[in-house]
Amino acid sequence: MKLIRFATVVVTLGAGSLLFAGQKVPHSPANDGVGRARVISPAALFEDKTDAKVEAKPAEEKDLSVAKSCDKCGKLLPLCGCTTVRVYGDWLYWQPRGTDLGYAYPTDEAFGRPLGPTVQVDHDYEPQGFRIGAGFSQDGGLSELRSTFTYFTAGTNGSAWAPPGRTLQTLLLASPVPLDADAATTSFAISNSELYLTTWDIDYVKSLCAPCEEKTVYGFVGARIGRLDQRVHVTYDRETVRVSPDLRGGGIRGGIGGSVRFGKARIFGSAAGSLMATGIDVEYTQDNYLAGRVVDYSQDVDRVVPIVDLQLGIAYDVTEHLSISAGYDYSIWFNVVTPEAIVNAVQAGDFSGDLEDDITFDGAFFRIEARR
Repeated sequence: MKLIRFATVVVTLGAGSLLFAGQKVPHSPANDGVGRARVISPAALFEDKTDAKVEAKPAEEKDLSVAKSCDKCGKLLPLCGCTTVRVYGDWLYWQPRGTDLGYAYPTDEAFGRPLGPTVQVDHDYEPQGFRIGAGFSQDGGLSELRSTFTYFTAGTNGSAWAPPGRTLQTLLLASPVPLDADAATTSFAISNSELYLTTWDIDYVKSLCAPCEEKTVYGFVGARIGRLDQRVHVTYDRETVRVSPDLRGGGIRGGIGGSVRFGKARIFGSAAGSLMATGIDVEYTQDNYLAGRVVDYSQDVDRVVPIVDLQLGIAYDVTEHLSISAGYDYSIWFNVVTPEAIVNAVQAGDFSGDLEDDITFDGAFFRIEARR
């Protein structure tokens, strides 16, 4: 009987040991020396640990709409932090002023009093200009690198014939000195005049106040390369006169601008100043049909030319990426040389190079602009 009881106890202990071995906790340093093991159910060993292994998202992946926005003037600007590109094209309807040159008037004798209006080179408004530009920004327009090219040309022709019983007084001849009666008069005068203007501007534009929905204010600094060529050709009975000042140069520029929005429309304007170091090639020639060239004057005049550019216009946003606008330009070129100044200097025998005059360009522009 004792043997049977002993065997029963042994079997019971063995079965209990086997059952406990099936629930044994894996070894952990935290259990070393504690003297007891934590019992874990078999189901716990097969629990999904995926959630515990997920790492926190990087800060830059949280909310791109917030990361790519900035708080200026108390408003969120969704374009901040984004790259923006815009291109625009203008059609220019300008008139050059200060280029008028009188070359004859009707009279009844040489050096006589005027008996009618003076015939002159007179440029009118010309639809022969354009301006193209592009801007690139990486902060939604808070700063921009902008490049602009402007081209404008103007041309005019004129002619006059002496009325019956009268003659025309010549006004551009420089030889002989003094003019004799034959050289001072002509039966007809025919003129041709051309003007060419090109400028290339590169500017860094910076918002002085962030581009809020209602208004923007910005300043800019940059450089300008410019060219201004003028040609005047007048033919009389026996003489032909050609006058041409050609200006080339470059320098620094800067200015300020802004806009005010009213729904989809906005009013904008800007004011800029440039200082160009220039060289001006001055030429005057007079050719006689019998004697050939009787006057040949040329000179290189170096000077600094200040330029003031003013612009005012109104724009309408057709879509988020397209707008149209129209406005008025006013550009003043100081300290330049005009054909009239050259003729006066040659006739007076003043070759000091102290020639000075101003030319103004003004007129309307019509613009189409695309943005991305």
